Amino acid sequence: MANVDVDDLRSEGPSNWREFLILTSGSLQTLKWVWAHFAGSEGRSRVKSMAVWMLPNTAFKLLPFLAIGRLVTAVQEQDTPVARVATIGFFLSLVLMELTGNRIRAHREKALAACAVQIDKRLSELFFHHGIGQFLSEGSRLSAANVEKARGRVWSVMDLMMFEGIAALMDIGLAYVLVWLLSPRSGLVMTGLFVIHAFFSVYMSGRVMRDGVPIDREYRAHNVYRTDRWSLFRRVIMAGRVREEIDYMTEWMARISRKDNGLWLWFNDQISIRGVVMSVFFSLCVWWEVTCAFQGILAVASMVPLFSWSYNLFMNFWRLGHMERQLNWNMPSVQAMVVALTIPTDVPVKADALQVLPNGPLGIELRDVSYAYPSETSPTELVPVLSHVNLVIPPGCKVGLVGETGSGKSTIGNLLLRFMDPTSGAILVNGYNLRDLDLSSYCRAIGDIPQHPEILEGTLRDNVLYNVPLADRAAFSDADVWSVLAKVQLADHKRFTNGLDTRLGKNGMKLSGGQRQRLAIASAIIQHLRFVVIDEATSALDAKTERRVQKGIEAMLGENTTALMIAHRLPTLRFCDMIVILRPASSLAPGESQIEYVATSLEDAYAHSPTFRGFADELGMAF
Repeated sequence: MANVDVDDLRSEGPSNWREFLILTSGSLQTLKWVWAHFAGSEGRSRVKSMAVWMLPNTAFKLLPFLAIGRLVTAVQEQDTPVARVATIGFFLSLVLMELTGNRIRAHREKALAACAVQIDKRLSELFFHHGIGQFLSEGSRLSAANVEKARGRVWSVMDLMMFEGIAALMDIGLAYVLVWLLSPRSGLVMTGLFVIHAFFSVYMSGRVMRDGVPIDREYRAHNVYRTDRWSLFRRVIMAGRVREEIDYMTEWMARISRKDNGLWLWFNDQISIRGVVMSVFFSLCVWWEVTCAFQGILAVASMVPLFSWSYNLFMNFWRLGHMERQLNWNMPSVQAMVVALTIPTDVPVKADALQVLPNGPLGIELRDVSYAYPSETSPTELVPVLSHVNLVIPPGCKVGLVGETGSGKSTIGNLLLRFMDPTSGAILVNGYNLRDLDLSSYCRAIGDIPQHPEILEGTLRDNVLYNVPLADRAAFSDADVWSVLAKVQLADHKRFTNGLDTRLGKNGMKLSGGQRQRLAIASAIIQHLRFVVIDEATSALDAKTERRVQKGIEAMLGENTTALMIAHRLPTLRFCDMIVILRPASSLAPGESQIEYVATSLEDAYAHSPTFRGFADELGMAF
């Protein structure tokens, strides 16, 4: 048989025993990964301490039945000293069980607290470890909605592993040993019950993996769709499609739920069949031991602990069945999350990465840079966006980027912001390869003002000062913040009724599109950027406000700031030192440069660039 791709199995589910065993091994690796990443050193220490206390606690839970057996014998034989000792033993077992239980509960609570912090921390680290380009290309897997959904499932899996699982295994293990010591015949029957339970578990898990994985994939797709419609509520409402969307999502969820319900009803039936089979074997075991007692082979005093321990063992098989059900329910989501979070970052940071020194404008050079992305129809086929681009941006230079749709303008901006790395070639920053620079220090020196800025759900002050390190925020007074807001025509005290503490709503829903752009510009101004990428940041403003904001941008872009402006409206390039006109990589002739022309003014661009001149003529502009 050909090699099996584990990712494909997780996506489609196993179709045979070999694939089931491969996925089972993968599930064990997932549990190991969850333990390593989400338990944390303190959590693991607490769990180990809890396990140490569980061992005597389990013994103290089983010993009272031994004492009761001795009491029964003492009553039959009228042996008061034995009855007294058995009663004391019974009492001590209960007390010690409670005392050790107290220590278990204490370690459990401390482990839960430690794991809560570790899960939150590690999820954020793994989530933000990826490059921005990966969030754009892997949105269906690497999404906040899917990770948040799996977060609750992780808690369930960890609870099964660290608390219920350990307790159940200790109960089963100790009871199994004691039953064997007291009656090898019963121990043999218990072994048979274990084999029956294991056989059914493997059979049921195979079906759950085969049918449950695709169902979970549908759940995740529905979750992404629903979250998207909820977040874009304005478009849904204004399109008059509220009822249509609700009906569509309800029908979709109903289809998934019917499949899911059918699977788990089948699973429930198999549990019942397994339970009946095991009950028959257990009942036969009880009758066998009673017969042995009638024949004098088994002491009456041994019957009470033997039956109690056997029943404890039998009921813990049911407990394992419940855990198995929970594990099978949660595992697909957890595995999907692990796969997403462990996607290797496409912007790795070297251990000896260079720090970006906090002074002076940055000089940028694109040296023979090419970039291509996988085709949607064929992942092995690459679609070129940039082809051997060479461009030098001197420190402090303001560069405008012009070109047709698909000519690579935004791609150049994204590469300079290191959303992703070039397919080939190098980007140099002050002479250093961008791949050799520490990404965090580089990001603190640069910024971007996109067409659709992301506004945090917080206050006006939070958003203006967000890019400023916490340690440095005390240096900015309220007057400083209002002064920056005034530069972008946003110092409206009447609109912001609570001043800088006015809450802006999710993604700035209380602001207009133009106000969100101006707020992003204000945040960039206060950061004193050394390099900034501006993607037509005034596109949502009226002409009057645009002129005012443009002056604010020009004030921000002093001699200490290098800038790349991706232009969609030609007049916004008036203050640029260089204007670079691009043409699409797909239209290039062999040996032809993707940069059509580098102009020093609008007039120069109009005179020498056919592409620029075509844009200007379409707009009725002449330079």
